[in-house]
Amino acid sequence: MGRIFSCSYILLSAGEYGGSGELLAIKKSKKLSTSLQPASLGKPKDGYLHFGQRAMIINEKTGCFLCTDAGDTTEKVAGLSFACATGPCPQSCVRNVFQLCRPRQDDNFGSQTIVHFGQPVSIKMDPQLSETCPVNGEGSDRFLHSELISPTASAKISNFQQVLFCPAPSANAEWKIFHVDPRIRFETEGSPVPANAPVVIKHARTGQMLASSPRMKYINDFGVEYEVYCKSYLRTNKTQNLIAESLGRTTSDIDSKQQEAENNWMILTVTEDGGSRDPFSD
Repeated sequence: MGRIFSCSYILLSAGEYGGSGELLAIKKSKKLSTSLQPASLGKPKDGYLHFGQRAMIINEKTGCFLCTDAGDTTEKVAGLSFACATGPCPQSCVRNVFQLCRPRQDDNFGSQTIVHFGQPVSIKMDPQLSETCPVNGEGSDRFLHSELISPTASAKISNFQQVLFCPAPSANAEWKIFHVDPRIRFETEGSPVPANAPVVIKHARTGQMLASSPRMKYINDFGVEYEVYCKSYLRTNKTQNLIAESLGRTTSDIDSKQQEAENNWMILTVTEDGGSRDPFSD
């Protein structure tokens, strides 16, 4: 795969916490070791993404994978939430393998398990990592979550729309996948989403695209990674937009402007040859 670096992490010693910090260091070590446990990917039989499938998600701009940071937590109404970033570790492990879930059945796609462009989807982190920091004394699933910017909710580094892994599913944990090319985005809505192909991932409630940038460095226990947040990096092309509107080839949910690489992602599963690839390196 292209632009992959070695996977490393930093363990803080108990001494860094002072005399009473030994227990904290042990807990931290447990989170780190759990985070790096191997995790398997799903293998689609038909080449499409399916609900229930496990996948890695790579960003074009950073060349790194969406991952969970259980060492950076934020208290939300739903409970303790974990930070997320894009990191350079190419090995599939607990912190960078996620399950695609169907948040509701009344989405007009019947009983099909295939994920479609424009269909609501939620992204669940590995339960093993959630259980290292249970909610109300019990293990709890955590889902990729975002919400409108407010005085109490914004990304720590960029100050854009915050993205976390929060307990309990909600409307703020629903996303939609769209074709990477805005010229055919309208026509492809409702079609099956191919695995291992570039896409954009949009937050359903706010309409902002999931993003990551190498300019937003996020230093954590795993080294230097990059903040994940919601912001649509759209190019200005008024002529193209007016033509699309006049032809009825755009809606409020579908952008007709070309997005930048910060918004381009690929949802990785196992390929026919048993591996996975990075199309951004082609």
